[in-house]
Amino acid sequence: SQLDNTDNYTYRFLDQVQVRGKQNFVDIFEIYEGDSQDFKELKNQTKTEFENGIWFYLQENFTAAEECFKRVLQINERDLATRIYLERCQVSQQTTLRLQRQ
Repeated sequence: SQLDNTDNYTYRFLDQVQVRGKQNFVDIFEIYEGDSQDFKELKNQTKTEFENGIWFYLQENFTAAEECFKRVLQINERDLATRIYLERCQVSQQTTLRLQRQ
């Protein structure tokens, strides 16, 4: 489903998923409009760095992604999505696991 008037929401790109039975990936966004004002401001401040990290992650450049996520956490240590991605990067580097995208 799509949102109308996306300018009315605060959001950031989170991931892409492939829906069962479909060939194309679907973009997933976090809408953080309901977060506290402080947390929204921190996410707005780190949005570009966070999304750059995800782009590197999806390109399987886990080292560059990890650096982006570390910079986000220096500003917003409570960002759970960033912590999850940082852990994924570290596991992928240690195990040489690759993303399974078709």
